[in-house]
Amino acid sequence: MKLKTSELSNIAKITKHFLSQTVIDDRMRYISFYKNGIVAKNNYAGVFCMPEFELTKEFILPFDMFIKLSSLFGKSSEVTINLKGGELKWKFGSYKYTTPLIEVQPAVFPEPGEDDKMVELSGGLLNAISKASFAASKDVRQQQLYGVYINKGEIWACDNFRAYIEEAKELRKIKDLFLSQEIITVLNGIGRDPVALIPSENKIFFIYEKPDFIVFASEVGFKYPDI
Repeated sequence: MKLKTSELSNIAKITKHFLSQTVIDDRMRYISFYKNGIVAKNNYAGVFCMPEFELTKEFILPFDMFIKLSSLFGKSSEVTINLKGGELKWKFGSYKYTTPLIEVQPAVFPEPGEDDKMVELSGGLLNAISKASFAASKDVRQQQLYGVYINKGEIWACDNFRAYIEEAKELRKIKDLFLSQEIITVLNGIGRDPVALIPSENKIFFIYEKPDFIVFASEVGFKYPDI
């Protein structure tokens, strides 16, 4: 298999926000390489990358191992991967690296439902979040306040002693959406606005372009208080 290292560099930048040390689910320790996409996830969010290349063999790698590999991506414009004797042989020009082929079930990308509708965004999501999140509760026990709320062009945040409400007309298409502190950290880490989102029954999907990838996160199962 031959892959462009520029594609792998983009994937490394995106997936580094989903490093997980959880012991609850071993699949969250790894990045899963499918034939048509790459999945990384943790307890509250995940990412599905859609690179231009197609893999002939599906495999998984430990998160930390993939990040270590990323230091070699600049050594060559492409990498050759060969499967030999239960190992993956990586060759970046004159540089070689060997990783084990690990027998763990790959992480699954939770696809949106057939009836879920995409909401196109015109930008401004990160800006609105950055202005509101200072007022959101930092207490993890206050789950209903532990983040920011967006609804029809307004963004809200509050804790035990203050409330913040501001108009955000660019977000007027978003209805009844709560973003937890964890997913706000991930979105800020990516550093650019999604072009669309898809609210689902128990997930929210953020659509990014160039490079194409989808961030998915658990939706909070309660209503934000009427402040």
